[in-house]
Amino acid sequence: VRYSGQAVNFSGGSENLWLRMAAVAADPYYVLTNQYGEQVRDSDYSFLYCSDYNYLKNDILEDVKEYQQKLSGVSGRRLIDYIKLSDDLYRSVFEDGYTVTVNFSNEDVSYENRVYSAKSYQVEKTGEVTP
Repeated sequence: VRYSGQAVNFSGGSENLWLRMAAVAADPYYVLTNQYGEQVRDSDYSFLYCSDYNYLKNDILEDVKEYQQKLSGVSGRRLIDYIKLSDDLYRSVFEDGYTVTVNFSNEDVSYENRVYSAKSYQVEKTGEVTP
């Protein structure tokens, strides 16, 4: 089952959005137009101010490529469990032995003799770690 959430370019705080997406292996999506954002300012379509494909394309390609590389083994797998490990540290368990551990904190978090970097996620398959 494939998931998607809020449009990345409309999220306002995309760092936390990427973390939330990683927690459930959601596919990123964007709302894009072929219009310069200033052309819609002060119109009924002003909400599209951040949708200019030509302006966003390099960032989109870079961000999505990195995200897909990290989550390639998890994408499309069934989410089995979502576990709160500590205040800001969560682990998603997927079929076939994959887990995604997400640290939503602004600080590094230690858990079970491991350190999870601030505002990061780590994908693992039983016995393997992908930074």
